Amino acid sequence: MKLVLLVIVAMALGAVATHFALQDPGYILISRTPWTVETTLVFFAVALLLAFLLFYLLLRFLSRILNMPHNLSAWREERQRRKAQRTQAQGITRLLGGKWGEAEKQLMSGLDSCETPMISYLGAARAAQQMGDMEKRDEYLALAHESAPSETLAVGLTQAELQYVGGQPEQALATLSRLRGTAPKNRRVIELLMKAHRKLRDWRGLAALIPTLRREQIIDADEIGELALETFGRMLQATTQLDGDDGLKKTWSDSVPREWRDDPALVVVYARRLLDLDAHAECENVIRSTLRRRWDANLAYLYGLVQADDSVSQLKTAESWLASHQHSTNLLLTAGRLAVRNQLWGKARSYFETAVSSSAPAELFLELGRLLEQLGEHEKARDYYRQGLEPGAPSAPTSDRSVTAAATP
Repeated sequence: MKLVLLVIVAMALGAVATHFALQDPGYILISRTPWTVETTLVFFAVALLLAFLLFYLLLRFLSRILNMPHNLSAWREERQRRKAQRTQAQGITRLLGGKWGEAEKQLMSGLDSCETPMISYLGAARAAQQMGDMEKRDEYLALAHESAPSETLAVGLTQAELQYVGGQPEQALATLSRLRGTAPKNRRVIELLMKAHRKLRDWRGLAALIPTLRREQIIDADEIGELALETFGRMLQATTQLDGDDGLKKTWSDSVPREWRDDPALVVVYARRLLDLDAHAECENVIRSTLRRRWDANLAYLYGLVQADDSVSQLKTAESWLASHQHSTNLLLTAGRLAVRNQLWGKARSYFETAVSSSAPAELFLELGRLLEQLGEHEKARDYYRQGLEPGAPSAPTSDRSVTAAATP
């Protein structure tokens, strides 16, 4: 469109100039002894324009001749750059296709002309690891960092991922800890930190990371709950083995956040650890205070295993819960056990028999069998023993929310 406008304007100006030239071509006289030049103004103007044009073309020609070496060098560099890009793309394609040796070879060729050597080094590092050459992998990672010092995060993340996948979680954790200092909110860094802590069974480190996982929404709420349950449960288990009663209580109060100390599933873990250490008074207080706020069948079951100093008060507490949970198999089993402890045989039998059903746990039948044997009803006792020992009989009942392996010794 612009060219058309220029042509139209030029034609218009030419037409105007021609019109005035025909009316009066003008006159020019140039005299220098011994020469004299006479011509029209129009001819002189055309000649001057042609001379200028010839001079311009001559200068352009000379410029091209003089710049030819530079232009040839630039052409060669551009050609090499395009070739390096094609080679890099082919190397990445081989890498994605699982052809590790070919990928490494192509990615490492043409690096002098490659605009992004860091990408080639990182790809070659992945290929080297797949071929089991960790020394060469680390060499490529170091070269990647040297080629792009400002891309610390990209190189570091690749290094951490390769270390983690390559069975080096300790090195991955060290790399990620450095990266978190420069990128504290990077989601990938936090996610890999979670995996590394978990792989190393570093429960305290993982516990410190849980608030960040929740705040940055790295994993969903359900996964956070399961992770917290496992993490704090494992911490309590490790403390039980190393530091005993006092260490367990200190870990519970100082290292487990308040919001998780209110979680019945985690309280089950803590209560089991207390029972392992014969800390029955503390265990009873914890179960009572938790069930006062929120009902949980697992805790009701554990309450029957607590050896409280005042077993009469303990039974009354369990019976008060029955007013709202009269159909709870766990609570009926607990009430029956506490009645046996208080030698209230009839009451214990009533609770046990009420709880008996096709889905009742094996230990309920065994408890009832022992009670009936003590009462002299041997035939019925043997029948309940047999039901309790049948293959496939369910174990102790649990609540809807499962307790992880950390809840058991």
